[in-house]
Amino acid sequence: MAGLLQRAMTATNETFALLERGFPDGAEARMRTAVELGVIAAFIERSSTEIARRFEASHHVEMWRRKEDGHIRGLADEGSQTIDRQYQRVIRQHCGSMSKPYGWASPAFDDRRVTYADMSRAYGNDDASSRFSNASHHVHASHSGSVKSAVADSSGVFLHGPRPVGFYMPAYECLDSMNQSATAFLMAVMSSRRHVEIVYWTELLHYTMKEAQLQITFAQAMVDPEWARRTMAKLPELEIDNILRRN
Repeated sequence: MAGLLQRAMTATNETFALLERGFPDGAEARMRTAVELGVIAAFIERSSTEIARRFEASHHVEMWRRKEDGHIRGLADEGSQTIDRQYQRVIRQHCGSMSKPYGWASPAFDDRRVTYADMSRAYGNDDASSRFSNASHHVHASHSGSVKSAVADSSGVFLHGPRPVGFYMPAYECLDSMNQSATAFLMAVMSSRRHVEIVYWTELLHYTMKEAQLQITFAQAMVDPEWARRTMAKLPELEIDNILRRN
């Protein structure tokens, strides 16, 4: 859980570094990683200790799979044998279902084949699955990614480089996923250490993240007032018109 939180913090820093330099598409791609980390962290925290141990051992399976697919070049015989031994040890300890993609999570799904979408839905967060899918357009070489990234001038010539738009969604969603990872870590600590006061830290984290998201929303409202009125018409507590007049 600590490793997942560390990666989530790094992905969040990378997301905002790209946003500050004017690259929202790249930021959305890094946000995708933050979303996935939040989903995995929340899933593990709400599952059993067995699932956590299987996840911890899963990197031996991934290394073996990479070796078998020929993706590790220049591997000496001794290194190959070490990977094989570690893989066989994990399979003996956790059974053959570990060999499948996301096999570490299979006990939570009656030992059937598991997908990322299964885990995303497992704790009732369909939004995370949608965010992950939409952000995938900026990771893979799909035409959808080209359409979403396309910026052209009045003559139809494609433009590239930094631009001062598109920061809202990656920033807002990345903070939401960072909150998931941090909350899952704190809840896991509370379960193992019985430190009830950690509940107050999770509440503080929640309010801090929501305040940061609110400030991002206000900033976007300044850039695009029509977007604010259209998108937040059902959120009267934000008082968008007052915000626009005040600023």
